[in-house]
Amino acid sequence: MKEVILMPILYSYTPEEVEKFKAKLKQAEERAAFFEQAYKQEQAKNAKLQQQQKAD
Repeated sequence: MKEVILMPILYSYTPEEVEKFKAKLKQAEERAAFFEQAYKQEQAKNAKLQQQQKAD
């Protein structure tokens, strides 16, 4: 049986690549926050509708 040795490949990113990655990450985080907020608002609206239906 052959033994496999995994060697990590070291790669250094240029400052430009790092900045692009940071910008993409920030954009993704902002998008996630937006959708999380929209989801919470939708949940609150649905809960309110259910309460109104129970009251009727």
